[in-house]
Amino acid sequence: MNKVWRRRLHRGARGLGWVAGVLVILFAVLTALAQLLLPLLARHPEWVAAQLSQRLQRPVAIASMAGRWTPSGPEFLLHQVRIGAAAGTDGAALELPESRLKLDLGGWLLPSRHLFNVYMRGLQLDLLHDASGWRVSGLGTAAGANQPALSLRHLSVDLWLDDLRVVVTDATLGKRYTLLSRQLRISSQGDRIRFGGSLRREGVAEASVRFPQQMMRIDRQTGRDLDAQIRDQLSAVVRAAAPLADAVLFSDYRGGVVSREVVETSMDVCRAQGTIATADSQGDLFKFRRLNVVKCNQQEAEAALADKLDGEASFERAAATLLERLGARAVVITRGGDGISMLDARRGYAHIPAANRTEVFDVTGAGDTVIAVLTMALAAGASEYQATCLANIAAGLVVRRLGNATTTVEELTNAIQPTNERGGT
Repeated sequence: MNKVWRRRLHRGARGLGWVAGVLVILFAVLTALAQLLLPLLARHPEWVAAQLSQRLQRPVAIASMAGRWTPSGPEFLLHQVRIGAAAGTDGAALELPESRLKLDLGGWLLPSRHLFNVYMRGLQLDLLHDASGWRVSGLGTAAGANQPALSLRHLSVDLWLDDLRVVVTDATLGKRYTLLSRQLRISSQGDRIRFGGSLRREGVAEASVRFPQQMMRIDRQTGRDLDAQIRDQLSAVVRAAAPLADAVLFSDYRGGVVSREVVETSMDVCRAQGTIATADSQGDLFKFRRLNVVKCNQQEAEAALADKLDGEASFERAAATLLERLGARAVVITRGGDGISMLDARRGYAHIPAANRTEVFDVTGAGDTVIAVLTMALAAGASEYQATCLANIAAGLVVRRLGNATTTVEELTNAIQPTNERGGT
């Protein structure tokens, strides 16, 4: 290296050193200034209450507060906190004798963090699952009545809930159970709500499940139809690709891509080539006609038929109605922990119990596993009933893992039990 470049590198290193030194000094000055301002800020709980009101989207009142500096940043102890119901909603106010507020200075720099971190203790979080999906139906004192509903869609604080009781009500299955958590973090990040912490079933001392990843996601979709030009391009791609496939699977997430025109174009090719076609739809079931198998879950079947499914006879009637109206060879209705109901036009109705009811950690992607494995089994020559049994076993494997998991051929082979054409082992 010549002398010119050596001098340049030396000057560059010295310049970086100066910049780093200035940043360190600036940070120290800001930290010292923040420590000096803490007592002043603690005298104005109404300003902090206004900031929290804006971020929690509901009125907040604080009687008094005290500030201190911790290794992780400034922290305030809030006394006599009252969080009212959101505007236009009913529900009792949430009153806390004490709460904590931490300011995370990294929230100014990192989008995954928030400046305001609120810590609450000894509360109950109510989760409700009904035909419209999952939602938080209340947050309040444990066993309290008339819990105020909590909207998480635009939450701009991190909530840290210590010694939390989580009551889960699944109205679709008529079940209710309680989970306990030492600390659960709720954070809104863009369109997603992330829950992080450790949960265990009430009365179970040892079994605990950690959720370091996403547990709940809020999707904001327009569901509008595709532009005509894009739709025509997509149809052309489908016409070219479908003859090369052993099976075509429609997975409709109501995003506007799986339109009636695209389905009809694909089915024209499938019928001409004798290609297997299956569908899993969260939207309009009745645009999928004359397929080999159409799969939906219990809530989607209830919505399509405007009828409540609450017994084996009702599932059999629903499957028969869907089979007739869709003109499919088979209809599959997944029922969560109660397994799968399916109606085969040739062999009739069957209920297949869940392959795994005791080691369920995360049901994310279980429905996708069912339709994917079912479709591959049909392409390999299995009957509709055999394919559904295999798909049921595969779903029982993936729910044992956290996140959007998949299974392998080896795992599936080891899990298969000798099964006759009507579920005997």
